[in-house]
Amino acid sequence: MWTEAIKNFAEFGKGNVIFLDGSTEGMEKTMKQFQGLMLRQAGTSDDFNKSQNQ
Repeated sequence: MWTEAIKNFAEFGKGNVIFLDGSTEGMEKTMKQFQGLMLRQAGTSDDFNKSQNQ
């Protein structure tokens, strides 16, 4: 079942990210990493916009 699903992801995927870790700890870690990236990107764009407006 998983093998067929992964084959389809590879064949028909359009650059999407796929997580195959089914544990709650893995999901929690991944979400924290995403949140950190989002905060970092938001801070970077705000700093950039402020410097451009001065």
